[in-house]
Amino acid sequence: MIFLLVGFLFPLNSYCARQINIYNRCPFPVWPGIAGPGNPAGGGFRLENEQNRKINVVDDWQGIIWGRTFCDNRMRCATGGCANREQCNGTLGRAPFTAAEFSLNEANDEDVYSVSLINGYNIPILIEPFGGRGCLRAGGCISDINEICPVLMRVRTQRRGVNNNVVGCRSPCDALRSDLECCTGNFATPDVCFRSHVAQTFKDACPTAFSYRFDDATSSFSCQTNAELVSILVPMNFSPTLFFCLSVFKVVQFQNVDREITILNQCSFTTWVGIQGPRNPANGGFKLEAGARQTIYVEPTWIGTIWPRTGCDDGMDCATGSCGPHEECNGASGSPPMTVAEFSFETDGFNDTYSVSMLNGFNIPVLIDPYGPLECARAGGCYSNPNDACPMELAIQRAGKTVGCKTGCLVYNNNRECCRGVFANEVACSKTIAGQIFKAACPTAIAHELDDSNAMTCNGASYVVQFC
Repeated sequence: MIFLLVGFLFPLNSYCARQINIYNRCPFPVWPGIAGPGNPAGGGFRLENEQNRKINVVDDWQGIIWGRTFCDNRMRCATGGCANREQCNGTLGRAPFTAAEFSLNEANDEDVYSVSLINGYNIPILIEPFGGRGCLRAGGCISDINEICPVLMRVRTQRRGVNNNVVGCRSPCDALRSDLECCTGNFATPDVCFRSHVAQTFKDACPTAFSYRFDDATSSFSCQTNAELVSILVPMNFSPTLFFCLSVFKVVQFQNVDREITILNQCSFTTWVGIQGPRNPANGGFKLEAGARQTIYVEPTWIGTIWPRTGCDDGMDCATGSCGPHEECNGASGSPPMTVAEFSFETDGFNDTYSVSMLNGFNIPVLIDPYGPLECARAGGCYSNPNDACPMELAIQRAGKTVGCKTGCLVYNNNRECCRGVFANEVACSKTIAGQIFKAACPTAIAHELDDSNAMTCNGASYVVQFC
């Protein structure tokens, strides 16, 4: 994964632009509403299912983003509407709506962000941070609050031709108007205002979202804007993606049900996916244009690999990862160097194991992102590009540019670089050329033969394999 680089040996300031990517995973259109300095995108726009759009904000932006749903041609919305306009232009939405809140570049170079249910709930929102260090997801739900919303708090569609379904749930404060629920009056301090029974229902459904006024401890997240200078002292900037409807997570058992892996090409160039494993998913490969995605389905106990091929010509002669003269690999392995996503589903009858491996070298960053259970960690991703630090004798070059980096073991085939003999221990293995270059750039990928600390486990998830 290539992060947004916003500075080079210079401090960040309020004039630097930041990007927030808003992605609609709902099976219906959503109109994002935006309120904050600079009035980004005029305060709103329409997003169809599976569409995304990036907005630019200033480096110290403080604002909110929410979803408006079931809007008619006159922009009268069932939830979140802002004065019957597509562009809110500073007008806040009408409750109920789920809100993503940002306060960027606060004291100590920290970005603070959260998902809030203080204004009620309409659709799940997940904030997915990219960049920075120690950055965690915010929001996400394990059940749909609309399905469990108390009767007095329900909001239903009222448009002609639309089923009278529950599409929103008012907040306890908005619905009940009591000091106890609103943390006002005699309950205006955190020592006397606690999460009520109704607010607890919200918290149980969306455990990392704000459920009431004083819910900071478990729901407000911070991320170091330039927490650590990596590689050539380039600050890594937090650049979040906002997902609508990605995160109503119903954890299910996958016995006898095909598993889903979505492959997303975030590179600025075309890649060709290589796949190897039982049942030969997608015949082992396909072309993926920049920004495109494709989902494959594999058997419940699948053990296989996915890798990117780059720089391929019309005859499928690729600079990296080539599996032969065809777009479909049909069981053939790729030719190093290549970064590899590895999966082993339900090996113990329950848990999945997954990792990003550089034992075959590196061509482009690969990230495995599980979605479903909140505790499942990403694997892979890079803070800098190993190709930039690759020694010439290990480099694959095209037009004077390094496009891949082999391991020392592949090139020299000696005990030191292959972690054999007296070098068959983790300390010695970590000092190989690959162990140092790859690990520094991609700390959660497997960089050498004895580097098994970055094999992740998860149960009940689907996966996104992201290139770049």
